[in-house]
Amino acid sequence: MSKKKIAIVGLFYHPEMPSRVKMLKDYFSTSYNPIILTADFVHPYKTYDYEEWDKCLKLHVPRYRTNFSISRIWSHIVYAWDIKKALSREQLGLVYVCVPPNYSALKAVTWAKRHNIPVIVDVVDLWPNINAPSNNLLKLAYKVWGSIRDKAVLRADKVLIECSLYKDDIPVSDSMMIPLCKKNDEIPHYAAHDGIRIAYLGAFSTSYDFDSLIYLAQRIKERGRRLTIVLIGKGNEKDKVVANLKENKIEFEDYGVVYDEFEKKKILESCDFGYNGFTPGMAVGQSYKSIDYMGCGLALINSLKGDLEEIVLTEKCGYNFDKTSRSEIAGTIARLSKDEIAVMKDNSFNAFEKYFSWRVYIENMDKVMKELNV
Repeated sequence: MSKKKIAIVGLFYHPEMPSRVKMLKDYFSTSYNPIILTADFVHPYKTYDYEEWDKCLKLHVPRYRTNFSISRIWSHIVYAWDIKKALSREQLGLVYVCVPPNYSALKAVTWAKRHNIPVIVDVVDLWPNINAPSNNLLKLAYKVWGSIRDKAVLRADKVLIECSLYKDDIPVSDSMMIPLCKKNDEIPHYAAHDGIRIAYLGAFSTSYDFDSLIYLAQRIKERGRRLTIVLIGKGNEKDKVVANLKENKIEFEDYGVVYDEFEKKKILESCDFGYNGFTPGMAVGQSYKSIDYMGCGLALINSLKGDLEEIVLTEKCGYNFDKTSRSEIAGTIARLSKDEIAVMKDNSFNAFEKYFSWRVYIENMDKVMKELNV
């Protein structure tokens, strides 16, 4: 008996980067036949990638250079048109749509309902409603664009959300929260080291609060603790971050981009804290970097609100901060003993297993598939 074919509509996918789409591919590959409908444009690095990927159909979309631009919206519109054509060529048992982008979600949901195919909408981000610029004309445009997502949500057979922070921003009351996860249940093997080591993993873009990272490092250093900042990743802001570290004579290690999971885990396990600081005003419910940190047993230095903020508090696995509390947090970290840091690190990995492990994700997704009888 052939496996049911499932279309995963996910624009932001790369097999070597963590994403909701990658999680879905791994989950559905065991009992179904998934096909990912994505694009040949890699969003984090604003470049094309024409390499063929397993179980993946890459659609060509126009390039854009900034996150808030007419060219990005046009790229999303082209993607939506091609998604509808691609779905029409498949014999499908389920359509699973990741949002954003919003227009492709509406096109995919409308097509699925017209053909009596079950459809799941997964709200992974609220873009562009929350993080819109102050320009009134753009605010209006983003409000209209955001309303397209609501139309897709209302037509779906099942609505999933990545974190409870999004619950009040979608027009349904029976959504199910399924957090991010990572395939990493191995107990961390910590490397012995001197001083305090703080890791930053991921893209270097204006979405992240590197000023606070430098500020915290300066204050910890001033209090007499040896400190090393460990950098993994690349992006437009990286040169500026490195220059600031050098200017302030803050010790750092730069590993560049690390795709190999074993190598990345080895680097992170040499650290004490993972920095999860976002630019003030950003509405982000969860970050992939925080899952990487916790899966390697790093305590968090976190500025996100919502679910992660609550986990840090209740599980005692790090510190939440904003610009008003940075100095106090830096002083607290500088005074920590090795034993106190070790307890927080153990708490962080335990919290990872409790909320973000692959086992928990499978249990949640099995419930969804059983409910839809797919």
